[in-house]
Amino acid sequence: IRQAGAHLYCDAEGPLYAHAGLLAVHRARGGELSFRLPHRCRRITELYSRWIVGENTDCIVDILSTPATVLYHLEQ
Repeated sequence: IRQAGAHLYCDAEGPLYAHAGLLAVHRARGGELSFRLPHRCRRITELYSRWIVGENTDCIVDILSTPATVLYHLEQ
């Protein structure tokens, strides 16, 4: 994927959807996950919990429950 020039958000396997300022992820098994974003974001908010994950950053580090679905809003 990297050799083709695509951005790789996360090394872990599982469904991931990214489009228009949103990043949705589902994991059957919880634990700590890191996501690399293609650009720096002014603020990143997990929309279900309204938790501000980070500000002025291009990465997300989150600890997910088992199972977990999260939806991040990526503000530029």
